[in-house]
Amino acid sequence: MSQEIPVLSIIGRQNSGKTTAVVNLVPLLKARGLTVATAKHTHHGYEMDTEGKDSWRHHQAGAAAVAVVGPTTGVLFIDRPADPLSTLRSGTAGAFDVILAEGFRSESYARVVCCPPGTSEPAEPRDATGAIALLVRECASEPTSPTPTFAADAAGFERLADLIVAWLGR
Repeated sequence: MSQEIPVLSIIGRQNSGKTTAVVNLVPLLKARGLTVATAKHTHHGYEMDTEGKDSWRHHQAGAAAVAVVGPTTGVLFIDRPADPLSTLRSGTAGAFDVILAEGFRSESYARVVCCPPGTSEPAEPRDATGAIALLVRECASEPTSPTPTFAADAAGFERLADLIVAWLGR
């Protein structure tokens, strides 16, 4: 039986730097030899397909999943299962070394917490549970958390990528 792919949530309030963290970490982790998948949580519906296209018609006909595959890329539309990251983790086992999941605060995955600008503490104390690192920006005070803390700059992202590689046991 294959092992599930590790998930690392990147959490924080709106405009705390979650997307910035993901887009900086992906190429750094790739440069360290990892194959990275990402997932983005959204609180509102999201429709990537186009009404009237064949793939849209497949879904309208009742398909639970529709794959659109081209010569170099593909996309898979899945009706939202109860736990979409578990579906991705087990359904693609071996294809990726790690999934960086932006959001998914209510899940119990290991996490990097993006602190609100100007502070080195999570916006909510419960966010620190399961944190492997804190990411701070525009903070003049010294971090007080025992959790490793990194600046949201080039050097900080490099150090955070090294920590993630170690967390993965590589």
